[in-house]
Amino acid sequence: MYSSLEDEVSQVIELLWKLKREGIKNQEIVLISSYSIDNPRCCLNHGKLPNGIGKLKTEGFMWQAKKDELRFSTISSFKGLEAKMVILMDIDAFLDD
Repeated sequence: MYSSLEDEVSQVIELLWKLKREGIKNQEIVLISSYSIDNPRCCLNHGKLPNGIGKLKTEGFMWQAKKDELRFSTISSFKGLEAKMVILMDIDAFLDD
């Protein structure tokens, strides 16, 4: 979990660097959120990632990501699509059974 939006951004970026070091290609990764990319509650709402990580693909056909693109989608829009690595973001709480 994370303590703030800034903490979440830091954790997501740290994870992306780790995946890159492990050889996971950007087009194999999807970042999914409860919120659209332009929603202030989305941890990546600025839409930019540090140099060297890649660019966010937020529009168009999600299965057609270019080599340097990380796909971004809302949870509801991602249904039915596949990815080798899915990073779920912007989860504020978990429900106990």
